[in-house]
Amino acid sequence: MSALLAEQIGRADRPRCKVHRDAEIQVWHDLLASIEGSDWQRRTVCDKWDVADIAGHLIGYVHDILLARDLWMDRDDVCQALGRSFDAGPYAEEIVGQVMYDVVDGPFWGHRPTVVLEFTGQGGGTYRLGRDEPVGRAAVDAVGYMRTLSGRGDAPVVSGDAAAVDAVSSCRVPF
Repeated sequence: MSALLAEQIGRADRPRCKVHRDAEIQVWHDLLASIEGSDWQRRTVCDKWDVADIAGHLIGYVHDILLARDLWMDRDDVCQALGRSFDAGPYAEEIVGQVMYDVVDGPFWGHRPTVVLEFTGQGGGTYRLGRDEPVGRAAVDAVGYMRTLSGRGDAPVVSGDAAAVDAVSSCRVPF
């Protein structure tokens, strides 16, 4: 499997972002409609937030500026708090790709060495982070890594070459 150079993904245009956002809003609508009673007070992995706090946080945003990845990740937070499985949805690979683009387009990857990162599970794909010759390969569950990358404290198992594992495990992108 060849690795997609993350910096060549490019930013999704407004129409594509709208497709992602609208899909997430619909899934959120369905999730919120299914929550009952004390489930609203269940704690999430976001230290001081319960399910109702996250729902209120999302409702407070103007839909045009809300990023699909934020909706997607917050929906996973709520699903975890409720003990429900998370369906990453039909756009998971694109959302993960946009995050990988942000990793290399912004200051987040920094001086880490070039690596090939293979995501397994929902939203999976293979990306090359950096421009030089890769120092190694790493593999990790896509959703688990998005949680770690965004600072949610999960620690999914990253396997592969030591230098690649270290580079991938130490990167963070707040969202």
